[in-house]
Amino acid sequence: MLRHIQSIKLLSVLMLMFATVSGCANYGQSVPQDVMDDDNSFATLPDKSVIYIYRTGLNIKDEMPVNLDGKFIAMTGPKTYLILTVEPGEHEISSEEGNFSSITIKTQADKNYFILQEVVKSFTSTGANLQEVTAPEGRRGVRECTLVS
Repeated sequence: MLRHIQSIKLLSVLMLMFATVSGCANYGQSVPQDVMDDDNSFATLPDKSVIYIYRTGLNIKDEMPVNLDGKFIAMTGPKTYLILTVEPGEHEISSEEGNFSSITIKTQADKNYFILQEVVKSFTSTGANLQEVTAPEGRRGVRECTLVS
């Protein structure tokens, strides 16, 4: 019986790893090195939209999921950020950890967008709140964080 339970756990871990890898392959293309210039000027891409998703502060919750258009992209941790390059158009960013939070943004080519993944705590649980922030606020927040690897 113990072997059966261990096999189920191993299979679950392998399935989660496969889902993570396949989700990243279809969404959130790798980001060219020039997206963040040497002077941290947050360069834009002429035919793509660039979305920065960041978490500030040190929180109890170590990792929180980020989804793009219904597909898992990555887990964020305290003081981390993601860079997603997407086709211009409407995109839904969501996070479900204790509660469900989502935001839909309409992006344009050659522009950057900044989403704060804020950790919110209630009496019974900890969850996420996603909100679009201004470019100056977003750049400031991203500079305080480390890129998720």
